[in-house]
Amino acid sequence: MTLTIHPISIPTPFPVGPVNAYLLPEEPVTLVDTGPKTAAARAALEQGLAAAGVPLRAVRRIILTHGHTDHFGLAATLVAETGATVYAHPDDTPKFTGERAFVDHLLTSSGSTGHRRRSARWSMRRCARCAGSSTRCFPSNP
Repeated sequence: MTLTIHPISIPTPFPVGPVNAYLLPEEPVTLVDTGPKTAAARAALEQGLAAAGVPLRAVRRIILTHGHTDHFGLAATLVAETGATVYAHPDDTPKFTGERAFVDHLLTSSGSTGHRRRSARWSMRRCARCAGSSTRCFPSNP
């Protein structure tokens, strides 16, 4: 059996530059990481899927490698559109769900203003709501 993996380069607005998502087109169709929640990232992801001959609606699983927004930013949107199940490490749950202690620490250390903090908390809570019960976590250190 041969496993097919299609890398998809996703632009980000961050200094890190583009990130990679990976498409595993065999059933169940799996997307590893989603890129940030930007129009450019969404377009690049859709182009990458189309190049592999896979419609977005076919995605059944999303695996998030870690809790950086340039890797999980589109996850909630994709879950809402596809019904995909999200798999992530439980240690990253506060990042995906926007738990206040994590978000406040992150934003305080970055020097963000009150409005920006409220906006970030709202965005992360929305991500958690959209993923809802479709989020499953890899077991911690088996």
